[in-house]
Amino acid sequence: TTRAFPAINGDDDYEAVLNVPIEYRDVKVLHTGDEVDLVNDLNLPDDIDDLTELVLPTGRTARLAIRAVCEDKDNNAHYYGVIDVGNKLLDNRFGETFQVMAYAPSTDETNLLVKKAGVPTVQGIFMQPDVVTAVDGKLKTLLLGKKNSTQRDNVQQLADQLEVAASKLTLSAEKGERVVFGCSSRIRHTLAPDGSSLTFASKGDLINHWLCCISFEIDRDWMWDALENRSFVIKRTKKFSHDNHPVEDKVVAGDVEMVRTASFEALHDPERHASRIVFIDAVEPKKVDPNDPTKPEFPDTIELEYTLEVDFKDDHAQQEDPEKVLNLRLPITTPPAQVPRIVSAGIALSPYVHNEEYSASEIRKRHLWIEFEEPVQDGQDAFFARVLATAPDQLLSNNDPELLRAPEEPVLPIDPEYIRVVTEGATNDLVGLRAMQRMEKSTSSDRHYLLPLPPGLHAEADEMFGFFTYEFRLGHFRDPDSEDMVWTTAQGRYGRPLRATGLQHPAPTLTCMPNRDDEKLWVSAPYAVAVHGGKNVTADPPRTELWALLYAQVRQADKKAFRNILLDDRRLDWRLQVETEKDVDVLEKYSDDQLKVLSSIAFENFKYEINAANAINVLKLADFSITNKDATKYGTVVWSQNEVLQLLANLGLPLDSPLSVLVVENLPQIRNFREHISRLDKPRVAAAAGGLVGSPVGEDNPQDFTGGFAASTLSMSAVPFDTASPVSDELGHHRLLRTSPLTEVPEICPPK
Repeated sequence: TTRAFPAINGDDDYEAVLNVPIEYRDVKVLHTGDEVDLVNDLNLPDDIDDLTELVLPTGRTARLAIRAVCEDKDNNAHYYGVIDVGNKLLDNRFGETFQVMAYAPSTDETNLLVKKAGVPTVQGIFMQPDVVTAVDGKLKTLLLGKKNSTQRDNVQQLADQLEVAASKLTLSAEKGERVVFGCSSRIRHTLAPDGSSLTFASKGDLINHWLCCISFEIDRDWMWDALENRSFVIKRTKKFSHDNHPVEDKVVAGDVEMVRTASFEALHDPERHASRIVFIDAVEPKKVDPNDPTKPEFPDTIELEYTLEVDFKDDHAQQEDPEKVLNLRLPITTPPAQVPRIVSAGIALSPYVHNEEYSASEIRKRHLWIEFEEPVQDGQDAFFARVLATAPDQLLSNNDPELLRAPEEPVLPIDPEYIRVVTEGATNDLVGLRAMQRMEKSTSSDRHYLLPLPPGLHAEADEMFGFFTYEFRLGHFRDPDSEDMVWTTAQGRYGRPLRATGLQHPAPTLTCMPNRDDEKLWVSAPYAVAVHGGKNVTADPPRTELWALLYAQVRQADKKAFRNILLDDRRLDWRLQVETEKDVDVLEKYSDDQLKVLSSIAFENFKYEINAANAINVLKLADFSITNKDATKYGTVVWSQNEVLQLLANLGLPLDSPLSVLVVENLPQIRNFREHISRLDKPRVAAAAGGLVGSPVGEDNPQDFTGGFAASTLSMSAVPFDTASPVSDELGHHRLLRTSPLTEVPEICPPK
């Protein structure tokens, strides 16, 4: 420095001057050849001029350039002779310089390691491979894989988290920053001699395990030299959450060597006030049997404890910080290995409940249950399901050829997690849990599960008439001991899928609406509806049949309960409604063709009425021209009052017996191609249908399919179906779709 000091005589006095009486740590960097203002730069007391000793920072090697300087006189030029202000070598006031190396051990080394702004002190990083192996016909792609354009390079991802530079497989410091790297031996790597760069052997060493990165900033300038060459030792304690004892107890994970050099990149606009240390450790997430390492166990969360020990030189750091202890809890990354297999499926129903008179019953709750081949092996797992595709029931829909297009099945809606970062103190974020619906386990079986309704649908939605394609997986869910949700990554949440097609939930409840007056008793009920993409695609006319069963309640001989006696069953007709006007003129209201249809319905409906022609006035044809074509169609059936009395009298029952009705909807029996597709009278539908069966429709086709289909459709709407009852005459030979609850018929004044 250019500060003048008292004359020094003898080596003993010289030693006394070089002694450092003031412990000083937080100083600016002393660079070789720099001049230092002791008052301003070293923040020394204002009475520095009274000091007779040079104050130097401890723990650093200082090179002092010392020379004698004459004191100022009133007339320096006449007193000293030659004075050259610009060149001290030619100025008589300055003596020859000599250099002295000075060093004093530091005693207070507290607050050594601080957090680097923007970088966690400890973080767990789990990455997906950025190279996807795909065969595109090229040998190079088969051997080396194909780059995934949606994901960044693995090394670059790691560098971004650590805020360092990356080039291919090498991590290094940003320009002007001094970083010393360390790495676990579990990762194949090469360190630069001074630790300024870290090169990985391959990207494969960065995936399929946790990279636990420890990053600190050393709050000392680059000249600070109080550490041994093996400066920092990192020890690791690893324990799985459900184990009583740790798998590893304070084993040495690695170390960091601080070499007193700086790389060329660090000397570019250097920030000499601090240095960084970065250590990368590899933690295996898979859990194995300690007695048999080849036998895997169920995955579990990992609890890590890192201890950072600082190794100072001898006679240094009488005061130092306690060991840095870093805790990190890592989620499960291993998906369940078990794959679900379905054995059977069925309908679970709530108990059958009726009133005391047995004239009405409650609507039964129904759920689809699935039986799996084996129970869940891991107590923390559960069965999950999600809908991949929906399709209308072909027995209900019009089977338009456009409906045959296979839908695009969605991928599992979870985060791809190209990189997952977990920091100290992170908690369970339940990531991926909403991607699938958890199935409800039976209370009496460990293999039977209820399948929940699809999202956005309720039990009475028309979409429930269709078929569903489901995907089943095992997924990590809940700890059975603590009832805490299992913490896992999104990609580690679910196991391998099982795809099941043709699953059908219970059909919506069939409700019937009976009514009655002095002349008749009638029942109305809706037909099943096929929906696809929010659009009604039900066959026109409906293919299903609705049958109403009329019951009378009688008391048992022991008078302990009531029983229902079946009086009659009749088919509901979608073309039929009840006429509200008593004096309607059917000849004026309907055309000849309509009268034929109405007459055929009346004769089929009133099978016990002697004069059915007189009963035709209680029926009318539905006018579909004034209704929404996409509206649900309803069927109607009528019993005249005379018929009801005859049915009661034939069984010897009181004429005022209470009545109830039940409606059953049965599926059709399709016997040919024309019954399978509706509206074949349309040229577009007929042409597409002809292509499906290998019979093209066009100018070269001699057969007019369109005309034939149209004639067939018209005849089906005019001629009644087979009158054989599937609920009595052919019971057991028809498939039943759904059944309504037993419903009371309103009472009227008893007949005289």
